[in-house]
Amino acid sequence: FEGCCKAYSRLENLKTHLRSHTGEKPYTCEYPGCAKAFSNASDRAKHQNRTHSNEKPIRVQRARVVPT
Repeated sequence: FEGCCKAYSRLENLKTHLRSHTGEKPYTCEYPGCAKAFSNASDRAKHQNRTHSNEKPIRVQRARVVPT
């Protein structure tokens, strides 16, 4: 693509980068009823684990220090 100077040593990384120019998103979420699609398998896996997993990450609140 004109103006793009990215270079990759692995073909798969180049293919993934090219999708940022084409908008291609061949990796669709495998969860029933979810229509999200991604340009790489890693982002799809991250989405599926964070969005559709029964195990949600624990949210930790930071303690607020109150001056005395």
